[in-house]
Amino acid sequence: LAPGRPAARVCLRRAAERLGTMSLLFGLTLLAQAVLMVLTVVLSRLVANGEAPADLLLRAGVWLVGLFSCWAVACIQDLARIVSLHGDHGLWDAGARTLVTLRQSYLRLAWAAGWRTALALVTLGGALGAGLVWARGDELLSLVLLHQLAIFWFVWLRAAWLRRAVRLVAVAPRLGGSV
Repeated sequence: LAPGRPAARVCLRRAAERLGTMSLLFGLTLLAQAVLMVLTVVLSRLVANGEAPADLLLRAGVWLVGLFSCWAVACIQDLARIVSLHGDHGLWDAGARTLVTLRQSYLRLAWAAGWRTALALVTLGGALGAGLVWARGDELLSLVLLHQLAIFWFVWLRAAWLRRAVRLVAVAPRLGGSV
């Protein structure tokens, strides 16, 4: 073990102690994202019913805002999970500390999550494009290798985002008293 790092058993115990909070955060995130997507569908149909280019652009803009909102909710949920595991916080305390962390370093958090997500989207586009080009059976091995490389890249980007979020949570001011 590296000095200063907790053993795996300690990490698993801490995660198990926070399982209720983690479950609630996951459920609230799913609920918020479902509501956002329903609003996105309804708004896209209300603002643009036709097939004119302006309507299509307006509908695409509504979808971009909806998808961005769902992405932001997921990033905030990641941050709340980190806060809950980082300290001895229940759901409400984790939510309050998450808001403090967001207020303190929202630009750093947006940059940390944003460029990694953009890279993941570029990789996804490249993998899908290559998959369409290499759809023949003779290049199946190349397609499988590309798929595995894309998965590795996504996992690495996600881990890098979470590592950066952990660092930002660690330097956020502690809450005093009750929240």
